[in-house]
Order: sequence, then C-alpha cells, then structure tokens
Amino acid sequence: MKRPCFFVLLLLFTVSFFSFNAEAAPKRSIHSVKYSGRKWVNMNDVARYYGMRLLVKGDEVALYSKYYRAEFNMKGRSGAFNGVKIFWFFSPVKLKNVYYLSEQDFLYLLDPLIRQRSMKGRPVRTIMIDAGHGGKDTGAIGVNKKNEKDITLAIAMKLRRKLIKLGYGVTLTRSGDTFPTLDRRVTLWEKTRPRPDIFISIHCNAAGNAKVHGIETFAVTPQNTASTADKKLQTSACPGNSFNRHNTLLAYSIQRALSKRLPYSIDRGVKHARFFVIRNVSCPAVLIETGFVTNRAECTRLSSDAYQEQVASAILSGILTYSANVR
Repeated sequence: MKRPCFFVLLLLFTVSFFSFNAEAAPKRSIHSVKYSGRKWVNMNDVARYYGMRLLVKGDEVALYSKYYRAEFNMKGRSGAFNGVKIFWFFSPVKLKNVYYLSEQDFLYLLDPLIRQRSMKGRPVRTIMIDAGHGGKDTGAIGVNKKNEKDITLAIAMKLRRKLIKLGYGVTLTRSGDTFPTLDRRVTLWEKTRPRPDIFISIHCNAAGNAKVHGIETFAVTPQNTASTADKKLQTSACPGNSFNRHNTLLAYSIQRALSKRLPYSIDRGVKHARFFVIRNVSCPAVLIETGFVTNRAECTRLSSDAYQEQVASAILSGILTYSANVR
C-alpha cells in the first residue's frame, strides 16, 4: 500500500524540478556543498538524475550517456559537450573523494544543454543582426588588406536574406558602411517594434600570431563567474544575465553548426565575455567570431562570397535549432 504513495511523491518532485528556480538546485535530488566561497553540486547526484554515468581518468572527468557526453578537466576550464568545445566557468573539485561541479556550471551550462528540448522561452519570430564595426571603424585589417567591417556586413546581409526567405522578421544595426556606436546598436534593439527575440552580432577575429585560426561564439558572462579570458569574477548583473540559460543554448547551437558545417574550421568553443552589445540587450544574444583575418588561409576564405554564404547558412542552421527548442 505504501508503494503508490512513494511513486506519487517521486512524480511530484520530478515535476517540481523540471520547473525549478534557475537560482537554486533541488536539494533532495542533487546535493550541494559550500566550498571556497561558492556552491558545488555532487556530480554523482547529477549523473544519477540525468541517467548518466560519471567517468574519471586522471584529470579528465566526464558525464556520459547514450545521448550526451559532458567533459571536464580538473586543472582547467576547457571541456566539451557532445563534441563541441565548451569553456566552463570553473574546473571541478574533489572533496573527500567526491567530485563536484560549480552550481553556476550546472545551472547555466550543463542543464540547459541536456534539457534543451524542454527549454521554455519567447518563440523566435524577429531577429536583429549586428554587423560589427563599420564606417570609420574598419575593425581588424586582414592579411589581404580586407577590412573586417566589409566581411561582417556581407555575412549579415546574406543571413538576412536567408531568414526573410523563411518568414522571419529581420532588423539590421547597419545595412551599409556606416558607424553606429555601441550605444546606438543597443538603442536600435530597444526601439525596434516588435522587439527582436534574439540578437546576433557578427565579427572577425585577429591575433598577433598568424597561425591562430578558428571560430568561437560568445555569450554574456553570468554574475559571479569569470569571463573565459579572465579569472576575475563579474560580481555585477547586467540585462543580458536575465537570459543566461537561453544564451547558452543559442551560443551552443550556433557554434555546433559552424564547427560541423564549415570546411577547414577549427572549433575554438563556446566562450563567455561582457561585450557591450550582448550584455546590454534584454534578449538572448551571442557574438560570433567567424574566423581570423590575420590568418592567411582563413582570411582568404572569409573574403570569398561562396564561403560567406556557407557561414551565413551555418549561423542560420544554429538559429533554427535554437528556435525549434524554445517554444
């Protein structure tokens, strides 16, 4: 007679977790501890909850199942999710022979990626595309003297055509060789009606080392975590932090499409930063670094109309994947 009651309680708990408060992990299912000033969740509990297994090999830690594989490193923040490079906020810790994952990594990265099909949010109907730089701001100058501003605009216009063809509403922060300030780009989002549901900022990368190449996608750094290129915690909240989980899913969907669909592309991963535009628009937003114009081969490809079409198609694929999961 007690078994039915147990299963009813289990069902009620499961339902409550799947609509859980994004700021608090479920204590009865996934235990947490306080260590070094932050909360950490028990990775054995996480594995059991998702029907996964925990694998430890040296400094490498993985959560895996038939459908998912999340990889971590005890000595660094670089890892992966289903083969796409991910930079976690913190490396896992081992306490009393138990492995723990930071609560921020669990809430804002791991959980939205595992449960992406159950993500709730505003359906994607309108999109704002931000072609980086423009006008007096050339952006990075490529090895073939091609300006970043011209490449980003070309990709933006191609992406716009593809989205409109599918029935989406599209707004551009610039449609020609003009220079809207960063403030102006955010203001354009605020004044657009209906307000865009997602914000896509397109850029090219540059490095002092001409051998560096690859593609990376940025989401805004959540409060009380560090940006990928920094160790200092971002203690303040910004408008973009209201969409941390959706930012993760959008960035991952686009980065996965770019790394899988583009020939010769190197996956540099999903990263986090407090770039002005993505931290100040109040909707899911990403900034895409489509490649390094300081690398000769990559700059040559990025200057090609055909490759720009491929980049635009890959970004479109990522947007469609995100859109299909957020209903």
